[in-house]
Amino acid sequence: MLGEQVGEFAATTTDGEPVSRALLAGETVVAFFSPSCAPCREKMPVFVEQARARDFDRQQVLAVVVNESGEPEAAGVKEMAEELATVARVVMEGADHPLANAFKVHAFPAFCVVDAEGVVRVIGGDLDQLLVSAEA
Repeated sequence: MLGEQVGEFAATTTDGEPVSRALLAGETVVAFFSPSCAPCREKMPVFVEQARARDFDRQQVLAVVVNESGEPEAAGVKEMAEELATVARVVMEGADHPLANAFKVHAFPAFCVVDAEGVVRVIGGDLDQLLVSAEA
């Protein structure tokens, strides 16, 4: 939630890189998408385009692909992860939702900006607000 510290989490990106709250360095943009969510499929390409246009450092962007089915071959999961990986470190998350729980995200898509201390400074579904805040 806004103004709160992100809960503890540990995960591995699709590139095999460990990520945890302690490993978030500086301000980080965090985005949550699910391939089974129509608004996620609409906003994800815009997120990728805007992250690229704003020249965000890939290390400062974390994308979480929530695969509710838990099946690695579920429709759209691999494609979504591959597209996000062009601008972000990507974590695949199953139905247990460890990262979503750590960020207290309950609906998708969701976008956050987390500061160097792990405190959520911006959260919501408004991509424009998130990206403007991340540049400031």
